[in-house]
Amino acid sequence: MKGWLVRFKDRAPEPAQLTYLATEFCEDLIDKGVNQTLFEEMNKLVKRKVKFFPTMADLLDCREEAEMNLRGKQKYIPYTLPELTDKEHKEGCKKLDEIKWHLFKELGMK
Repeated sequence: MKGWLVRFKDRAPEPAQLTYLATEFCEDLIDKGVNQTLFEEMNKLVKRKVKFFPTMADLLDCREEAEMNLRGKQKYIPYTLPELTDKEHKEGCKKLDEIKWHLFKELGMK
């Protein structure tokens, strides 16, 4: 989300809304099987396509194109997820917390 607040500053959500949106975006993207590499590619595309602060629908509309771009770069990772062990689930939750922390940091929040 780096650059969204600058790019869409006249239509950006209020600071209180950003915390909520950041959490929702992280959870939704993880539920959809979007990894960091795919998110970064989707982010590049959405910044070129939308005039207002992006919604989750805007991001997901860019997914197919982002996946094709990554396939061309040989970095595509399928979005079907294997069954996770409890340990893997806990590690994934820990990673989610790290992603949220970095996202909040990028948005200038604590």
